[in-house]
Amino acid sequence: TPLPLMARLDRFLNYPAYCPHGSAIPHMDGQTDQIPMQKLNCLPVGEASHIRKVTEERELLDYLQARGVTIGSPVRIIEAAPYEGAFTLELEGRQVQISYKAACQIYVDKAAPMEHGDTEG
Repeated sequence: TPLPLMARLDRFLNYPAYCPHGSAIPHMDGQTDQIPMQKLNCLPVGEASHIRKVTEERELLDYLQARGVTIGSPVRIIEAAPYEGAFTLELEGRQVQISYKAACQIYVDKAAPMEHGDTEG
């Protein structure tokens, strides 16, 4: 795509940093805004986060849409069944179950490491 067209399109879209599925869109200089993320299945039970990205796979997108799982939503894992079982999530005040396979394709904010001297609770 020619640069003048890309610049006009970028301006028309109000300079988006991320696509609808959460992938970073490069700026005109090729740089991207990156948010540290981890897979949802790696989030500890009980810890809250926000959904930032999902793998762009049609079946997965339909599956998540049917359950109301959307980019930007706050999420907390209530339960993770053993041996790659279902995940029960708290999502905007309601409980939703998703498969382990889906949880592996959803990315959430990565928890910031605790600073020296910080304590939990």
